[in-house]
Amino acid sequence: FSTSVPAATTPSASPATSYGDTREEFRKKFKNAIKINATKEMEKLLRNNLDETAIWVIELAHSQVIRPSDETADLFVQIEKTWQSAKRTEFPAEMRRFYEGLKGDEFKLYANLTRTYDKLVADYFAELNAEGGPKPTAMIDFADRFDSLCNDFEGLRCDFYASQCAAYAGVSWDKDRAKDLQDLKRACASYGRMIETRERMGLKDSILIQGKPRYQELMKLGYGPDGSGPADGEGEGEDEGSSGGGEAPAAAAAVEIPLEFELLESMEQFERPNYFVDEHYSIWHTLFLREVGSFTEGIHRLAPLIKRSGLPITARREGSAKFFVDMDGDEKMGEGDVEIPVKGKLEPVHFQFPVEGKTHHFAFFVQTGQEKDKYQGLDTNLQPSDRQVALYSSPAGSMVGTVGGETLRIIDEDLDGVYGGKIQSYGHVGLTEGHYQPEFDSMVVGNSKRAIPWSRYVKIDKQWYDLQSILDGTSLAAAPVTVATGELQLKFKGPKPNFVIVQGTDSMSEAFFDLAESSKVEVPTGTYKLLVGMIAQGKKQQVQKILMIPGSEEMSWTVGEGESVKVELGGPFKFDFG
Repeated sequence: FSTSVPAATTPSASPATSYGDTREEFRKKFKNAIKINATKEMEKLLRNNLDETAIWVIELAHSQVIRPSDETADLFVQIEKTWQSAKRTEFPAEMRRFYEGLKGDEFKLYANLTRTYDKLVADYFAELNAEGGPKPTAMIDFADRFDSLCNDFEGLRCDFYASQCAAYAGVSWDKDRAKDLQDLKRACASYGRMIETRERMGLKDSILIQGKPRYQELMKLGYGPDGSGPADGEGEGEDEGSSGGGEAPAAAAAVEIPLEFELLESMEQFERPNYFVDEHYSIWHTLFLREVGSFTEGIHRLAPLIKRSGLPITARREGSAKFFVDMDGDEKMGEGDVEIPVKGKLEPVHFQFPVEGKTHHFAFFVQTGQEKDKYQGLDTNLQPSDRQVALYSSPAGSMVGTVGGETLRIIDEDLDGVYGGKIQSYGHVGLTEGHYQPEFDSMVVGNSKRAIPWSRYVKIDKQWYDLQSILDGTSLAAAPVTVATGELQLKFKGPKPNFVIVQGTDSMSEAFFDLAESSKVEVPTGTYKLLVGMIAQGKKQQVQKILMIPGSEEMSWTVGEGESVKVELGGPFKFDFG
């Protein structure tokens, strides 16, 4: 799994750590939600940006001790309340108590240890991104140093940084990075320390979620203390408790599934739960460039991955109709750079780059606009000019592997370079104020021609699996799970929806299902809420469509074992695309 959460001594200086909103976007949205007392929106933002919220908690708790203010105190109280209602753990309170409990020379010791940590993390990522990948000998050295630093933080009662160090030590001793020098017994012990500490302080974040299956696997392989496996009830795939939200399925040991990149054949290869996948290119993701010689670092939503790679990757306009991805930062098209073809029709763009020792693939279809076209029903000129150009883009990248004897394809629908990433919501043009459109990756199981939303829990053939994206989707952890199920049956009055996506709650919050997939959809027991849907009429450039998102009152349906629950949505209504 990836230890890509280097919280700095002053956490605001550290990189964003989630694949939801950027740090600035998340904090702005959360503060705006506080102003209007939008508690449900605050909970949603926290769930979708959990890693980022944890960094904010650390920052505020520390700041309130060394530079107290009423504003910081009020903000921390709001985050603490929201965390308790959304995640049902005491993580913010635990962090507040830790910082308030520091006395005298402990502040100086804390500052020294966190400076050491920041420097060690920076050196670690420099080694990961070194040409040719990290050296196993260096990884073992880093593992020893992180393990020692973990002990120092534990002596200070600093659970957060101790857990961070344990995670780094574990992954550095493990086979992917230590190679032939691997020490799986020490890796297992470090993972165990990380899990125990994170669960004690109530931080059930991506590091815990990604690391726990590997710990369970190593324990079952006999790498626990004295060759032991897990104790009764230990490491059984538990997640945070729920109230009416369903139990987390009991998982067997996870197996890491290798994934290979495949470029989609066309935009129409699969029917997908994506509002933007049709010929209305004017609302696609857009790569903006200005005059010849201009460039942008914002290649769609790839910025976080590019930042972690340390590479100077940009998109550049070299000529009136010449565009390319500058992979080496030399500002000119050359060997290793990738052309962005503009030929009046949809063309694929694919490039790859290393992040933390793993090769990441990114791909999209691209085209330019036409002189006479429509946008939001109005006649407009979308053709490139010498002053500016919009390169309209549609997702084209997928990672493919085999789970349970069936092919599984994961599609990067939101163009962030992560396959099986977190759901993200955006305030796109056309949405009313206060409403956001969720975007998420999709997956195709077996020979199906219809994609379903990426979901942690999915049934493949006759077996349910717990799936977790590893290292941004460069590989996949899959564990067979035993799960009680029921059915959701969509009863929709009106035109047939193209897709209707529901999301689980509490321990099933990472489960997503498309109720338009069939007349009855089998789901794990629990409570589900409406996430998003779409109704479309017409074909190709004549298609007209409507986005369905929940209103102010959240709709939910609870499914018990063996139950079939009707999800009644729809009219009476009619559409007039005038």
